[in-house]
Amino acid sequence: MPTPKKKLSQKAIIGIIVGAIAAIVAVILIVVFVVKPGSLTQNDYIDAHKQTTEMYTKYGKVSTSLVNAMSTAYSSTSKFTKDDADKIKTKVKAFDDANAQFVQMKAYQKDEDIKQAFDKYQTKAKKFSTWANNLADTAVPMSEATRACDQAPSSSLYDSDFYSTYDTFISDCTAALDKLTDSKVNGIPEYAKSLKDYLTSVSDILKQMQALGDPDTIEYGTGAYDQMSDLINKFYEVQFPYDASTKLSDEFRDAEDNADPSKELNDLTDKLQDIITEQVK
Repeated sequence: MPTPKKKLSQKAIIGIIVGAIAAIVAVILIVVFVVKPGSLTQNDYIDAHKQTTEMYTKYGKVSTSLVNAMSTAYSSTSKFTKDDADKIKTKVKAFDDANAQFVQMKAYQKDEDIKQAFDKYQTKAKKFSTWANNLADTAVPMSEATRACDQAPSSSLYDSDFYSTYDTFISDCTAALDKLTDSKVNGIPEYAKSLKDYLTSVSDILKQMQALGDPDTIEYGTGAYDQMSDLINKFYEVQFPYDASTKLSDEFRDAEDNADPSKELNDLTDKLQDIITEQVK
Protein backbone atom coordinates (compact mmCIF):
# COMPACT_ATOMS: atom_id res chain seq x y z
CA MET A 1 0.00 0.00 0.00
CA PRO A 2 1.39 3.51 -0.84
CA THR A 3 2.51 5.57 2.10
CA PRO A 4 -0.04 8.34 2.94
CA LYS A 5 1.22 11.90 2.18
CA LYS A 6 1.89 14.11 5.13
CA LYS A 7 -0.15 17.29 5.48
CA LEU A 8 1.71 20.61 5.43
CA SER A 9 2.20 22.06 8.82
CA GLN A 10 0.63 25.38 9.73
CA LYS A 11 4.08 27.04 9.81
CA ALA A 12 4.81 25.83 6.28
CA ILE A 13 1.53 27.21 4.97
CA ILE A 14 2.23 30.60 6.60
CA GLY A 15 5.70 30.62 5.07
CA ILE A 16 4.31 30.00 1.59
CA ILE A 17 1.76 32.82 1.99
CA VAL A 18 4.39 35.26 3.24
CA GLY A 19 6.68 34.33 0.37
CA ALA A 20 3.91 34.92 -2.20
CA ILE A 21 3.08 38.31 -0.71
CA ALA A 22 6.75 39.28 -0.77
CA ALA A 23 6.97 38.31 -4.46
CA ILE A 24 3.91 40.43 -5.31
CA VAL A 25 5.32 43.43 -3.45
CA ALA A 26 8.60 43.04 -5.33
CA VAL A 27 6.81 43.08 -8.66
CA ILE A 28 4.85 46.20 -7.66
CA LEU A 29 8.06 47.97 -6.65
CA ILE A 30 9.67 47.10 -9.96
CA VAL A 31 6.70 48.49 -11.89
CA VAL A 32 6.56 51.70 -9.86
CA PHE A 33 10.25 52.53 -9.58
CA VAL A 34 11.79 50.96 -12.67
CA VAL A 35 9.21 50.67 -15.43
CA LYS A 36 7.33 53.96 -14.91
CA PRO A 37 9.30 56.62 -13.04
CA GLY A 38 7.01 59.21 -11.48
CA SER A 39 3.93 57.21 -12.46
CA LEU A 40 3.95 58.78 -15.95
CA THR A 41 2.39 56.95 -18.86
CA GLN A 42 3.04 57.28 -22.56
CA ASN A 43 -0.27 59.11 -22.90
CA ASP A 44 0.95 61.75 -20.45
CA TYR A 45 3.82 62.56 -22.78
CA ILE A 46 1.55 62.42 -25.82
CA ASP A 47 -0.83 64.91 -24.21
CA ALA A 48 2.08 67.26 -23.52
CA HIS A 49 3.29 66.85 -27.09
CA LYS A 50 -0.17 67.75 -28.41
CA GLN A 51 -0.15 70.88 -26.25
CA THR A 52 3.13 72.05 -27.80
CA THR A 53 1.40 71.86 -31.19
CA GLU A 54 -1.26 74.21 -29.86
CA MET A 55 1.47 76.52 -28.57
CA TYR A 56 3.10 76.52 -32.02
CA THR A 57 -0.22 77.44 -33.64
CA LYS A 58 -0.90 80.35 -31.28
CA TYR A 59 2.66 81.64 -31.66
CA GLY A 60 2.36 81.58 -35.45
CA LYS A 61 -0.83 83.64 -35.38
CA VAL A 62 0.80 86.33 -33.24
CA SER A 63 3.94 86.39 -35.35
CA THR A 64 1.97 86.78 -38.57
CA SER A 65 -0.14 89.62 -37.21
CA LEU A 66 2.99 91.55 -36.18
CA VAL A 67 4.01 91.96 -39.82
CA ASN A 68 1.28 94.56 -40.33
CA ALA A 69 2.23 96.31 -37.10
CA MET A 70 5.86 96.66 -38.15
CA SER A 71 4.92 97.82 -41.63
CA THR A 72 3.34 100.97 -40.17
CA ALA A 73 6.82 102.48 -40.03
CA TYR A 74 7.11 102.38 -43.83
CA SER A 75 3.64 102.29 -45.37
CA SER A 76 1.29 105.26 -45.41
CA THR A 77 -1.25 103.59 -47.68
CA SER A 78 -2.98 101.64 -44.92
CA LYS A 79 -4.19 102.72 -41.50
CA PHE A 80 -3.46 100.72 -38.36
CA THR A 81 -6.23 101.29 -35.82
CA LYS A 82 -6.83 100.53 -32.15
CA ASP A 83 -9.04 97.64 -33.24
CA ASP A 84 -6.06 96.18 -35.10
CA ALA A 85 -3.95 96.55 -31.96
CA ASP A 86 -6.63 94.87 -29.84
CA LYS A 87 -6.74 91.91 -32.24
CA ILE A 88 -3.01 91.38 -31.78
CA LYS A 89 -3.37 91.53 -28.00
CA THR A 90 -6.18 88.97 -28.14
CA LYS A 91 -3.90 86.61 -30.03
CA VAL A 92 -1.11 87.22 -27.54
CA LYS A 93 -3.43 86.28 -24.69
CA ALA A 94 -4.42 83.07 -26.47
CA PHE A 95 -0.72 82.28 -26.84
CA ASP A 96 -0.09 82.95 -23.15
CA ASP A 97 -3.07 80.78 -22.18
CA ALA A 98 -1.79 77.89 -24.28
CA ASN A 99 1.57 78.13 -22.50
CA ALA A 100 -0.13 78.24 -19.10
CA GLN A 101 -2.03 75.05 -19.91
CA PHE A 102 1.23 73.16 -20.38
CA VAL A 103 2.03 73.73 -16.71
CA GLN A 104 -1.01 71.56 -15.89
CA MET A 105 0.40 68.62 -17.87
CA LYS A 106 1.59 65.63 -15.81
CA ALA A 107 4.74 65.49 -17.92
CA TYR A 108 5.62 68.99 -16.72
CA GLN A 109 4.75 68.31 -13.09
CA LYS A 110 6.52 64.96 -12.73
CA ASP A 111 9.38 64.94 -15.24
CA GLU A 112 12.17 67.29 -14.23
CA ASP A 113 13.80 67.31 -17.70
CA ILE A 114 10.54 68.34 -19.34
CA LYS A 115 9.97 70.98 -16.68
CA GLN A 116 13.40 72.52 -17.25
CA ALA A 117 12.91 72.54 -21.01
CA PHE A 118 9.53 74.24 -20.70
CA ASP A 119 10.73 76.81 -18.14
CA LYS A 120 13.52 77.79 -20.52
CA TYR A 121 11.00 78.18 -23.32
CA GLN A 122 8.56 80.09 -21.11
CA THR A 123 11.19 82.71 -20.28
CA LYS A 124 11.55 83.43 -24.00
CA ALA A 125 7.80 83.21 -24.63
CA LYS A 126 7.05 85.88 -22.00
CA LYS A 127 9.64 88.14 -23.61
CA PHE A 128 7.95 87.62 -26.98
CA SER A 129 4.50 88.41 -25.56
CA THR A 130 5.75 91.62 -23.97
CA TRP A 131 7.38 92.74 -27.20
CA ALA A 132 4.25 91.89 -29.22
CA ASN A 133 1.96 93.86 -26.91
CA ASN A 134 4.31 96.86 -26.90
CA LEU A 135 4.52 96.78 -30.69
CA ALA A 136 0.73 96.65 -30.95
CA ASP A 137 0.45 99.74 -28.73
CA THR A 138 3.10 101.60 -30.74
CA ALA A 139 1.76 100.67 -34.18
CA VAL A 140 -1.28 102.97 -33.81
CA PRO A 141 0.64 106.26 -33.28
CA MET A 142 3.34 105.00 -35.65
CA SER A 143 0.74 104.67 -38.40
CA GLU A 144 -0.46 108.20 -37.70
CA ALA A 145 3.09 109.58 -37.81
CA THR A 146 3.94 107.80 -41.06
CA ARG A 147 0.87 109.23 -42.77
CA ALA A 148 1.46 112.72 -41.35
CA CYS A 149 5.14 112.79 -42.29
CA ASP A 150 5.02 110.78 -45.50
CA GLN A 151 5.27 113.60 -48.05
CA ALA A 152 6.49 117.14 -47.77
CA PRO A 153 4.41 119.85 -49.46
CA SER A 154 4.95 120.34 -53.16
CA SER A 155 4.38 124.12 -53.03
CA SER A 156 6.89 126.37 -54.74
CA LEU A 157 8.73 129.12 -52.89
CA TYR A 158 6.86 131.66 -55.00
CA ASP A 159 3.41 130.27 -54.13
CA SER A 160 1.45 132.40 -51.72
CA ASP A 161 0.73 129.42 -49.45
CA PHE A 162 4.33 128.12 -49.40
CA TYR A 163 5.12 129.01 -45.78
CA SER A 164 1.69 128.23 -44.36
CA THR A 165 1.63 124.83 -46.10
CA TYR A 166 5.04 123.90 -44.73
CA ASP A 167 4.15 125.20 -41.30
CA THR A 168 1.07 122.95 -41.19
CA PHE A 169 3.06 119.96 -42.43
CA ILE A 170 5.83 120.42 -39.86
CA SER A 171 3.35 121.02 -37.03
CA ASP A 172 1.25 117.92 -37.84
CA CYS A 173 4.26 115.67 -38.35
CA THR A 174 5.96 116.83 -35.15
CA ALA A 175 2.79 116.34 -33.10
CA ALA A 176 2.45 112.78 -34.42
CA LEU A 177 6.10 112.01 -33.68
CA ASP A 178 5.72 113.32 -30.12
CA LYS A 179 3.38 110.37 -29.41
CA LEU A 180 6.25 107.97 -30.13
CA THR A 181 8.67 109.47 -27.64
CA ASP A 182 7.67 107.12 -24.81
CA SER A 183 7.35 103.97 -26.91
CA LYS A 184 8.61 100.79 -25.21
CA VAL A 185 9.73 99.36 -28.54
CA ASN A 186 13.48 99.67 -29.06
CA GLY A 187 14.39 102.02 -31.89
CA ILE A 188 11.07 103.91 -32.05
CA PRO A 189 11.99 106.86 -29.75
CA GLU A 190 15.32 107.26 -31.58
CA TYR A 191 13.55 107.15 -34.94
CA ALA A 192 11.09 109.84 -33.84
CA LYS A 193 13.91 112.05 -32.55
CA SER A 194 15.82 111.82 -35.85
CA LEU A 195 12.79 112.97 -37.81
CA LYS A 196 11.99 115.75 -35.34
CA ASP A 197 15.58 117.04 -35.54
CA TYR A 198 15.24 117.16 -39.32
CA LEU A 199 11.96 119.08 -39.08
CA THR A 200 13.48 121.53 -36.61
CA SER A 201 16.30 122.31 -39.04
CA VAL A 202 13.86 122.83 -41.92
CA SER A 203 11.58 124.99 -39.76
CA ASP A 204 14.46 127.23 -38.65
CA ILE A 205 15.50 127.87 -42.26
CA LEU A 206 11.93 128.61 -43.37
CA LYS A 207 11.44 131.11 -40.56
CA GLN A 208 14.58 133.00 -41.64
CA MET A 209 13.42 132.98 -45.25
CA GLN A 210 9.97 134.23 -44.31
CA ALA A 211 11.52 137.05 -42.26
CA LEU A 212 13.22 138.37 -45.39
CA GLY A 213 9.86 138.93 -47.04
CA ASP A 214 8.29 138.07 -50.36
CA PRO A 215 11.05 136.73 -52.67
CA ASP A 216 9.38 138.50 -55.64
CA THR A 217 10.05 141.87 -54.03
CA ILE A 218 13.69 141.24 -53.07
CA GLU A 219 16.00 143.11 -55.44
CA TYR A 220 18.91 141.38 -57.10
CA GLY A 221 22.35 142.29 -55.68
CA THR A 222 21.07 143.34 -52.27
CA GLY A 223 22.08 141.77 -48.99
CA ALA A 224 18.58 140.35 -48.60
CA TYR A 225 18.87 138.71 -51.99
CA ASP A 226 22.18 137.04 -51.04
CA GLN A 227 20.74 135.88 -47.71
CA MET A 228 17.69 134.42 -49.43
CA SER A 229 19.89 132.59 -51.94
CA ASP A 230 21.99 131.08 -49.15
CA LEU A 231 18.91 130.03 -47.21
CA ILE A 232 17.32 128.44 -50.27
CA ASN A 233 20.49 126.41 -50.81
CA LYS A 234 20.47 125.31 -47.16
CA PHE A 235 16.80 124.40 -47.42
CA TYR A 236 17.41 121.97 -50.27
CA GLU A 237 20.63 120.66 -48.75
CA VAL A 238 19.05 119.52 -45.50
CA GLN A 239 19.22 115.73 -45.66
CA PHE A 240 16.20 113.68 -44.75
CA PRO A 241 17.31 111.01 -42.20
CA TYR A 242 16.74 107.96 -44.40
CA ASP A 243 19.27 106.08 -42.28
CA ALA A 244 16.80 106.34 -39.36
CA SER A 245 14.42 104.04 -41.24
CA THR A 246 17.24 101.58 -41.89
CA LYS A 247 18.23 101.58 -38.23
CA LEU A 248 14.63 101.07 -37.18
CA SER A 249 14.32 98.12 -39.54
CA ASP A 250 17.43 96.60 -37.97
CA GLU A 251 16.01 97.18 -34.48
CA PHE A 252 12.79 95.41 -35.44
CA ARG A 253 14.69 92.44 -36.81
CA ASP A 254 16.99 92.17 -33.77
CA ALA A 255 14.09 92.50 -31.32
CA GLU A 256 12.10 89.83 -33.14
CA ASP A 257 15.09 87.46 -33.19
CA ASN A 258 15.88 88.01 -29.51
CA ALA A 259 12.28 87.37 -28.45
CA ASP A 260 11.61 84.45 -30.80
CA PRO A 261 10.83 81.37 -28.64
CA SER A 262 10.60 78.89 -31.53
CA LYS A 263 14.02 77.28 -30.90
CA GLU A 264 13.22 76.60 -27.26
CA LEU A 265 9.79 75.29 -28.24
CA ASN A 266 11.42 72.98 -30.80
CA ASP A 267 13.77 71.67 -28.11
CA LEU A 268 10.85 70.95 -25.79
CA THR A 269 8.89 69.18 -28.52
CA ASP A 270 11.90 67.11 -29.59
CA LYS A 271 12.49 66.01 -26.00
CA LEU A 272 8.89 64.85 -25.68
CA GLN A 273 9.04 63.05 -29.02
CA ASP A 274 12.24 61.23 -28.04
CA ILE A 275 10.59 59.94 -24.85
CA ILE A 276 7.48 58.79 -26.73
CA THR A 277 9.57 57.05 -29.38
CA GLU A 278 11.70 55.30 -26.74
CA GLN A 279 8.63 54.00 -24.94
CA VAL A 280 7.28 52.46 -28.14
CA LYS A 281 10.40 50.29 -28.54
